[in-house]
Formats: sequence, structure tokens, C-alpha cells
Amino acid sequence: MRVAVLSLAVAWTASARVAQSQSFDPGKIAEHRDFERLTLDVAEALALPHAAEPENLGRRWLGELLLTVRRVDPDSSAWFQAAPNNDPSSYLISPRIMATVGIPYRFDVSLATGLVGRYPSSGFGLKHLLVEGTPRAPGIAVGATAAALWGESSYFPAVASIYSHFAWRTAIGHWALGARQLLITARGKRGSSGGEEVNTPLFQLYLAYQWGMEFGRRSDIGLRADATLTRLPLPFSKGPTQVGQWTGGVYLRR
Repeated sequence: MRVAVLSLAVAWTASARVAQSQSFDPGKIAEHRDFERLTLDVAEALALPHAAEPENLGRRWLGELLLTVRRVDPDSSAWFQAAPNNDPSSYLISPRIMATVGIPYRFDVSLATGLVGRYPSSGFGLKHLLVEGTPRAPGIAVGATAAALWGESSYFPAVASIYSHFAWRTAIGHWALGARQLLITARGKRGSSGGEEVNTPLFQLYLAYQWGMEFGRRSDIGLRADATLTRLPLPFSKGPTQVGQWTGGVYLRR
């Protein structure tokens, strides 16, 4: 287990270096629809993932190294125009560090910092445990998150979400099945236009998993992963159905 955690931490560091080499320039995009499509991909990679935790932290804290990999269409005109030398990658990489602390009344507060491509990002999350999970019944949690991309003066995307999920304890780890509503917004310059704005809702389903083991006194270390079903064909969501985003990582809880 410790070897697996160390290997993933090394992989996270290497991925962060790869992310720093990924750049995109929305200012080179000619059409509004392409500006919107690129923004949807960036914002979905930017949104904070959710842990499959059937209980709140109480007086404990949780530190995580996370890596989100988002599948993008390199043949789309949006990424073709925005990528350096018109040579886009098939994946958008977002490594991040997230810290979560428990506060009274079954609330957990999270802060995150990381990259989406080579651009820095930051995020905030608040989770409330309505029902604590047991081996026989799922826990129920609700929460909200917000995240934004920084470092590019001509492009400012941000995403906010509200979510709810059921979380189960099992013999092979914790599982969570949930839904979240994203509100994606962005402003920036496109081609010769004076400015562009995007305000788009997006509904998602996600499946999360985590498994850990004790590590010293009152500590445990483990692995976590989740997959997101994005862009469901609903009136309050935009774009085609696809499974296009995965997050994996390691955590330490004390």
C-alpha cells in the first residue's frame, strides 16, 4: 500500500510538469460557439471532485494530492485554434492539492490549489453530512464548491456547483454515487471581438471510490478515484452525453 501511494505521488509530480507544458489561448478563437466549447472543457476540469466519505471529519483533517484528466476532442475547431501551433493534446491535465478540515455541526471545509494546463487555479468547498453512513445504510451528504482559473489576464473562467451524494461503507472501501449542478461562467477576449461571456448550466452524475489503511496512531493513508458522466441531455444541461473525466489521488487523514 505504501509503495502504491508513493508511486502515485511520484506520478502526480510528473503530471504536474506535463500540465505546465499545456497552454491554450482563447484569444485566437474566431467563433462564440468555439469559445463556449473550450470554456466547458476547462471549467469541468476546474471543478472540485468529491470524496466518497460516509462520515464527516470531526476534529480531524484530510490532505490530498489529486490528478484530474479530462478527455477533449483534438479535432474540434475550438482546441485546434486555441492550442499552440494548432496541435492540441487529447487530454487536459489538472493536478491539485486539497486540504479539508472538520468543523462543528457535521461540516467539512476544503481549500484547493493547482493547475489546469499551465494556468494556476484555486477552489473552495463546503460539505454537510445529513446522515452518517453505516455498514447497513448509506450516508447522505450535500455541499457546494467554487473554483476559478488565474494567471491569464484576457481569460477568466470560473465554476460553482451544488451537489448531493449517497456514500456506502463496504468491505473493499467507500463508494459514493452523486449528482451535481454546475454553473459555468467565463469572460475573455476572442479574435477581434471586444469581449465574450459564457454563462452555462451543466448537470453531472459521478461515481467516487476510496480505500485506506491505518498509518501510525490516529492516521490513515489511502487511495481515491472518481469518474464523471458529463453533459447529460437534459433541459438544464448542455452538450452530448459522455464519460470524459477521471480523477485519482492519494490522501492522508489525521
